[in-house]
Amino acid sequence: MREDLRGVDWAAVDVVTISGSGEPTLATNLAAIIGEIRAATTKPILILSNATQFSDPEVRRGVAGVDMIACKLDAPDDAMLARINRPAPGISLEAIVRGIVELRREFAGKLLLQVMFLPANIAEVEAWAPLIRRIGPDEVHLNTPRRPYPLGWYRASRGDHDSAACPFEKRQLKVVTPAEACWAEARLRELTDVPFVSVYRE
Repeated sequence: MREDLRGVDWAAVDVVTISGSGEPTLATNLAAIIGEIRAATTKPILILSNATQFSDPEVRRGVAGVDMIACKLDAPDDAMLARINRPAPGISLEAIVRGIVELRREFAGKLLLQVMFLPANIAEVEAWAPLIRRIGPDEVHLNTPRRPYPLGWYRASRGDHDSAACPFEKRQLKVVTPAEACWAEARLRELTDVPFVSVYRE
């Protein structure tokens, strides 16, 4: 990793994003990875997370050295969480939200919420408002799905689902219309006092 970091043209980099094919906060060496990046550059570091691990104090301490954390919140209740995100057994929406709240309390950087609108969840838009107010993020980012999803569980490399040689059956996610998304965004703006960034607006 150090050798890779030494070869980076940092002048061309805006932000270092830690993501991956899996959840980055499951990596037990995440704090060490962040430390290596910090030693190599002063560029801001962002983690993209599904937020399932932030109820663990050790995980929260491990991400303390980054500048920004983006937490996904695609569902306002457990039924929708199971339908959209298909979490591992034992993971509840309340545990996720409670972990993000604890992260918000301890984290000195910028906390972002990523909300993905789908036909399945957009009718529940008002149920997000109390969760957003409870968390108190610095920004809420609204987006829409662009990649197909597999119909079953498969071990695969990142990007395989876009390949012509894709080995598993997949389905394109349905998306909401711009008008539906703008309505949902406007309603959330009315119900919360948080800045929004949206892919639905130019």
